[in-house]
Amino acid sequence: MTQSESEKLKPARYSSGAVANWFIAKAMGTKKSLTHMQLQKLIYFAHGWHLAKCDGQLLVNECAEAWVYGPVFPEVYHEYKKYGSAPLPLGDRTFMMELDFSDHKNIVFRKNFVKKDDSQAIQILEKVWSEYSDKSGSVLSDMTHIDRPNNPWKKWRNEANKLRMQSIDISNNDIKSYFCELDAKKATH
Repeated sequence: MTQSESEKLKPARYSSGAVANWFIAKAMGTKKSLTHMQLQKLIYFAHGWHLAKCDGQLLVNECAEAWVYGPVFPEVYHEYKKYGSAPLPLGDRTFMMELDFSDHKNIVFRKNFVKKDDSQAIQILEKVWSEYSDKSGSVLSDMTHIDRPNNPWKKWRNEANKLRMQSIDISNNDIKSYFCELDAKKATH
């Protein structure tokens, strides 16, 4: 994230792992299957809608990167790539673990989640789940590739291709602008 971006956007609320854990818990609770690709795109949509609806408040503290098949959060990718396109084995061991340095004597791994009392974030996560969770990973990926003006993935994927880079960070300001435009279009229909 550039310096000018960090000045305009409010600090992130959660790690990508905490948001991933929320969606995994939701899948477990609703007994729906969830693939790694679905999880990546759900996090991206939640992050985008959060930026648009919460006055530029970042949901996730990690930049989405413009990969070939759409936006990817690298920490989540490295945790779940081993499952390929198969559904994640939903259970207690599926949750992402993160280092916790809060106790200066002991460093421990903890499962982090979106706070249950964070009604703003939960409302957006619930909305994303209800609107997108029935779609396959490839359909969600296609949705991130839609040829619309200002599509942040497309803009930054083209930039990565020009620079001959495998991936590149997607600007959070571009994500916010894009989802604000989608929100405005929804309001007029």
